[in-house]
Amino acid sequence: MTFDLPNVTPFVTVFFAVAAISLALAIGSLATFFVQNHSTRVRRHEGVFQYYGHLVLGH
Repeated sequence: MTFDLPNVTPFVTVFFAVAAISLALAIGSLATFFVQNHSTRVRRHEGVFQYYGHLVLGH
């Protein structure tokens, strides 16, 4: 039994295009988050790991 996939190229292309768009949106969201919180972190004189670790664990 063999699998014949003659039209797999469009699906792979769409998959990687959606993955690239999702990755770009995730990186953009993280960059926006870090830019918005930078002034607060610097004003508090906290290190990166201390400030963002508190955001993650401090709920």
